[in-house]
Amino acid sequence: MDFILQRYSNALANGGSSQGVLLEKDTLNFFCHTIEDEGRITKVMGETRIWAGFYELKILRLDNDWTEKHRLKYNLN
Repeated sequence: MDFILQRYSNALANGGSSQGVLLEKDTLNFFCHTIEDEGRITKVMGETRIWAGFYELKILRLDNDWTEKHRLKYNLN
């Protein structure tokens, strides 16, 4: 499934974050809200958002202490 990320906030005006929505490409149905780090010309791991482009998205289910804690907290088991 392909998605479109539509960013709608200016990172510099929003305290360093970029907000947007993820839409299904074929139907333009809403999928989720997004929040990312600020954008810069030079990518800095963990500090800046990803560049515009096409990316393959995968759902990765990890079983570790962090995921178990959040599954319990938000009743996702």
